[in-house]
Amino acid sequence: MKKQLTALFLSFVLCLGLCVPAFAAELTGTYDKDGNLTISGGGFQANEDVFITIKDKNSGELVNIGAGTAGEDGSFNWSGSAGDKKGEDLNFNASGATTGKVETSEPFEKKPEEPTPPTPTPPTKPDPKPDRPVIDYPIYDGGNGGSEGTKKPSVKTYAISVPSNVAHGTVSVLWPSAAWGDTVTITATPEAGYELDTLTVTDKAGNELTVTDRGNNKYTFVMPEGEVSIQASFKVSEKKQPTITTLPATIPFKDVAPGSWYYDAVRFVYGKGMMNGTSPTAFSPNATTSRGMIVTILYRLEGEPAAGTASFTDVPAGQWYSKAVAWAAQNGIVDGYGSGAFGPNDNITREQMAAILYRYASYKGYSVTASSSTSSYSDASQISSYAQTAMSWANATGLITGTSSTTLAPKGNATRAQAAMILMRFCEVVVG
Repeated sequence: MKKQLTALFLSFVLCLGLCVPAFAAELTGTYDKDGNLTISGGGFQANEDVFITIKDKNSGELVNIGAGTAGEDGSFNWSGSAGDKKGEDLNFNASGATTGKVETSEPFEKKPEEPTPPTPTPPTKPDPKPDRPVIDYPIYDGGNGGSEGTKKPSVKTYAISVPSNVAHGTVSVLWPSAAWGDTVTITATPEAGYELDTLTVTDKAGNELTVTDRGNNKYTFVMPEGEVSIQASFKVSEKKQPTITTLPATIPFKDVAPGSWYYDAVRFVYGKGMMNGTSPTAFSPNATTSRGMIVTILYRLEGEPAAGTASFTDVPAGQWYSKAVAWAAQNGIVDGYGSGAFGPNDNITREQMAAILYRYASYKGYSVTASSSTSSYSDASQISSYAQTAMSWANATGLITGTSSTTLAPKGNATRAQAAMILMRFCEVVVG
């Protein structure tokens, strides 16, 4: 609603004690529900500067919201926004540089709000299976790890039956129920020396659903419109265990002196066929180790099983590391950089080595429950998020210890001597 406001503009100027005749100004204003203010009228001096302020009826606060210039004929037009004062009853002032000010005799009223039509409610679809068990639970979005994320409105979900007290392993899901069409992840973790034998998911009618192996003891299925039941069993692992041979009395490497901290480790990995020298008489203990070499060592430890072709863009067939990388990727031991590349010739870091050994131990069914806090190391914050659990495990088992009493150097390159020590500890402590 537009409301006309008329005000008498009184002006006076004192200049050398002489009075200037007063001016009369007719002003008209509108103020709408969105805070838009329009003022127009006449009676100002030609080309006079005019300043606009609004006045809060309740607080009396004056806020400068704009300015303009009168025309040659003394007319004045201005429009602008009342800002955060929209929806309130306001007075406005228009003041000229030489004419004083004019104030409205009553406040501008906001235009009435147009009624919002009601939103039609869609008809409720009848439940075709009213007897099925239904659980309402909150869905969380944006969580990471243990974070809850943002709570969303409840949705209709169906119960997931998970077996308890499974012999030689555990089976778990994140939520006790899921909505139709959700992807549900099952974690099936075997005890040391065991592996998953069977894993089935059936719907209410007894139909078996498709279960996809995601690697690293993770399996997924798509939730149907109804409850499901999970069944699993474990068996003694048929995976080939590392063969431990008798260590040689001496080693041929002239750069590995008896009594050095890595001498026994080099003798161990050389004697087990896990690592060779860089030449017939040199081991190069201080040289770095590549990602491809560590994966190849584990591939040898596994007995070099058949492997397909790696999908990484930088791992072509026919290279000395190709089969090892393909085998490791197929079994969830490595997953590359996320850009499609693996980096077989890149120097391996200490945290990368911890992560690869942790996944290999999980693949073999070895215990990976050991954990220790790394907070005592001053550079613990440098550990990447993907390697946090693996580094805590590797530190607890003694595979990776500090480079000093206060540093862990997670992003430092692992030398060949360090790699030999880590692999020896892995075979002695984890494999047993």
